[in-house]
Amino acid sequence: FDVYGHLDYIMRYGKNKADNFDIREYRELFRDIFSIIIPAGKGIEINTGSLYKGLSFPHPHKDILQIYRDMGGEIITVGSDAHQPKYIGYGFDIARDVLKACGFKYYCTYDKRKPVFNSII
Repeated sequence: FDVYGHLDYIMRYGKNKADNFDIREYRELFRDIFSIIIPAGKGIEINTGSLYKGLSFPHPHKDILQIYRDMGGEIITVGSDAHQPKYIGYGFDIARDVLKACGFKYYCTYDKRKPVFNSII
């Protein structure tokens, strides 16, 4: 794999969605994950599908993205889970704003399994 997606998938489909999810309870778990994938050159995905599936934010949640960034993570892709044409690129403007707020300067696409860094403008 090149990118770890759906890090907090439970917030989209869990019984209570994001209502009872407290990042502080899982901060060390995410740090453990990131301490493995960042040095291995693996990225994570910010996914906007949550915006049309009942959540008010893309996921992973901004707090999780911030942990990844603070630990030196730079490889991040953007997806929308567009299982229908109308959702292609849905909420990418919101994802851009969240990434910028977390200190990301780039998002990645891939060419032959190598990350290509594209400027966030």
